[in-house]
Amino acid sequence: MEMPAFDREFIAQALRRLQAVAEGTDTFSGDERLQLRQFAEARLGDAQLNENDRRTCAYIQQVLDGSPHDIATRRNLLLRTTIEKFNHPGFDHVNATDVAILRQTLERMGASTPGAPGQERLVEIITGALERYAQHCTRVESAGSGIHITAKEHQAEQNDALPAGAHIATHPPRRGTEHDAQAFFGPSIRRETVGELEGMAFDRNVRCFEHEGDLTIRGDIPDDVLLYVRAGGLTVRGFLSGCVVVDDSVQIEGNVQGGWAYSRRGAIQVGRILAASRVICPLGQINCAAIERAGFVYCGGLLSVAQDAQGGHLAAQHVDVGGALRSARVSFLETIRAKHISGPGKEHCELCFRQYLTPEDFGRPLEEALLAGLRAEMRATFRVRVSRTACYNLKRVRRSVLRAMIYQLSVTEAKNPAPAELIDTETVCAYLSLAMTATEAFMGMLESAAVLGSDALRGAAHAGLDELTAAEKQVNREIANIPDDLGKLTKEIAPIAWGHLIVIARKLKDGMNASQPIGGHYEHLKKRMEEYFSQVQDHARQLACFLLLIEPGLGPAVVHGAPPGELRSRMLGDLAEAQAKGATQAGAKVLRLLQRSEERARANEETWEKLCQEAQAEQARIRGGLEESGAMRFLWHAAQDRSVRAEGFGQGVHFYFGSSRPLQKGEPLGERISINYEISRSAVFTLRHGSLLQL
Repeated sequence: MEMPAFDREFIAQALRRLQAVAEGTDTFSGDERLQLRQFAEARLGDAQLNENDRRTCAYIQQVLDGSPHDIATRRNLLLRTTIEKFNHPGFDHVNATDVAILRQTLERMGASTPGAPGQERLVEIITGALERYAQHCTRVESAGSGIHITAKEHQAEQNDALPAGAHIATHPPRRGTEHDAQAFFGPSIRRETVGELEGMAFDRNVRCFEHEGDLTIRGDIPDDVLLYVRAGGLTVRGFLSGCVVVDDSVQIEGNVQGGWAYSRRGAIQVGRILAASRVICPLGQINCAAIERAGFVYCGGLLSVAQDAQGGHLAAQHVDVGGALRSARVSFLETIRAKHISGPGKEHCELCFRQYLTPEDFGRPLEEALLAGLRAEMRATFRVRVSRTACYNLKRVRRSVLRAMIYQLSVTEAKNPAPAELIDTETVCAYLSLAMTATEAFMGMLESAAVLGSDALRGAAHAGLDELTAAEKQVNREIANIPDDLGKLTKEIAPIAWGHLIVIARKLKDGMNASQPIGGHYEHLKKRMEEYFSQVQDHARQLACFLLLIEPGLGPAVVHGAPPGELRSRMLGDLAEAQAKGATQAGAKVLRLLQRSEERARANEETWEKLCQEAQAEQARIRGGLEESGAMRFLWHAAQDRSVRAEGFGQGVHFYFGSSRPLQKGEPLGERISINYEISRSAVFTLRHGSLLQL
């Protein structure tokens, strides 16, 4: 049976208050009573629930129902359940509240009349339980203690290498060595000012501690503590106001109250993330109860919020909010899901579709090694995009040539030659389309680099110009091999368009700086490419009319949709049939010309396919390396739908897309679409092929 989601922090607090409510010294509000009742009923419906928890849930129902059991009976039920926790080996279910209950019971019994029936036996049982627990804690403490260190000592010992294999960590930390917070952090007053934490600006005067292996802290971590946990995970049975840097997973049973939690390669699970707190998990996912104006929350996987997320800066691959998402700035790669999304008043809710997330998103400056890797990734992405488009366009050229051959074999008179000029039209459109794709890919490189500073932008401009020049050389080689009979228009227009693109790209490279508006250059290039397309519009209309004319005779599959392999099989079959009838003499020269043209197109397509495969392998290698180190998170499948889904939307929601700029740096580059009206039904906004659509 799957348990419904509950506010774990509230349940824990309610269980601690339960005895006081039973005795009449405290009360539950209506909402608290309802949630606690639902919790008890859900737990009792679980067939695998152990007997101790079953009695506890029954006791909760008794208190909420106001049953006629007297206070002593209720107290005895809670006391009996608590004592049984101390009888389990390892004391796995014992917490500070259980210890407090037994100690308070001893104090009350000491103040009461001695000699009451069964009192001596009960005192013996409770005393024995507390003594066994104390001996257990002593053994655990002796197995490993907190080591007070300086930040410089930690940096000297810290191994910065992270394990290979980027993955999304979801497992909670192991329990490991357990310490009481007051005993672990001790009375030490040795402090120092730490200016940097994991590459982020920190500037706090703190006491630094280090522990090796899995660690559990019973109690709160104060705001003057900086704790490093190496080669292990961390569990905090309390609140976090200080700062923790942990190699593996982190579990905080209370809230993060102005503290920092950083997991290098694990997952993070916390209660509420409150104002000015930072929770960062580059390689894992984050689960929390709620977010209230957090300083920053970043994870490389899923950010799951059980209740509301209000204010703050969030960044993740996926964001899932069980309640309302209000007035937050969210950078995400793929999806956002919430019950309601709004930006009331002047506190807008800003949602930014991103191509990748970087350490700059959570405040760590980008190092030169990362910038070099990012430039290499941009170049590989450029090659993937251009070569993939070239393959698609050359398939269209091959279809056009094979279609012309099938048509030539179908006519019986020499006065009906194959439409070579229409093949020329298909070819010139293919290379102009490729130039437009190269333009978009080049401007995408510049836009992605613009947010990283002038040096990164100039580096991207140099790299982009190199890639454009290489693509132009390949295109010119292919055009030069086209016979004049099949490529007159292509040779007149396509090389000039590509040359113009190179000239503008070179001017951009020579005068590039981060303050220039990238969008203006793109619009200029796009306009020039459209002018070249306009020169072949009349030819394109003739091609469309010709296809309509021959469709009844050749069939719609040949004219419109059949892949080159099927058309080639059809052509070879028609050719064999025509040769058998001796009907190929009149058009033999044209057929040979078309056949050689199809072979050249197929060879060109194979060249681009090889380039595409090499670029994809290079892109995957670079991205994998950057993700394994926790440095970045990429959108791997850009073609799939990316969406924002909610049961309702309010005013003040802004969508940003077409940019990689971190939102905390101000208004991002790219396009913005705003919702200035209420949507009272379930709605989905999805980004498809660069356009935002409402479904």
